[in-house]
Amino acid sequence: MAENTSGIQKQHPAMMIGLGGTGKQVLLNFRRMYYERYGAKHPPYVGHIWIDTDIRNLLLDGKEMDFLMKEVDFDEGEKVSVELQKADLQNFYDYPNDYPHIFSWFDRRLEKHGHILNGAGGIRSFGRLAFFRYYDEIMRTVRDMHGKISNVATHTDSSLEDKGVILDSGSLDIWLIFSVAGGTGSGMFLDFAFALRDRWPNVQIRSLIILPSVFTIIKKNGFMVILMQL
Repeated sequence: MAENTSGIQKQHPAMMIGLGGTGKQVLLNFRRMYYERYGAKHPPYVGHIWIDTDIRNLLLDGKEMDFLMKEVDFDEGEKVSVELQKADLQNFYDYPNDYPHIFSWFDRRLEKHGHILNGAGGIRSFGRLAFFRYYDEIMRTVRDMHGKISNVATHTDSSLEDKGVILDSGSLDIWLIFSVAGGTGSGMFLDFAFALRDRWPNVQIRSLIILPSVFTIIKKNGFMVILMQL
């Protein structure tokens, strides 16, 4: 959010969190456009985080990244792998009584799918399970990013004021970006939003939600999204 006063823009720190393959692709596209115009991946007061059960370095269509996409790829502090390892799943299945908060909603019959590789397999319960499994790491990454983008001294050194920008670190905007066509993003977004609200009660949480129809009419240069405030 920006406010204009005599040519000066007041900007709030913001986090854009991409969940799953769609969230990753949207963030990469944002980063590429910004890089082509300004020579950086994103403004210093905007943080990007990619969270996914599929950590392969591929685009949403399964193709390899081109040169520019590799230039704007995520740094280590900007991504969280929440891949469900075989040992993780087996531990849950073997000791269900140790995880009543999970098996109150997780269907044991999903065990028939075995080890889940390269994503959540389109199964939302696996995406939600991944959020519970990696909750501490996810929230730690979010807290670290919040501290980074809210550091007024750092942004003063980067000459934001010379560009007509004043950072107001008194508030924070968070965007969750995902589709409801897969398993990772659509499985974890709601619990994630509640966790963010619990951590920052006054934060503005919004979502960019890609509907399933985007994957069927994309060739016609059209898509549908939902903008939601949580």
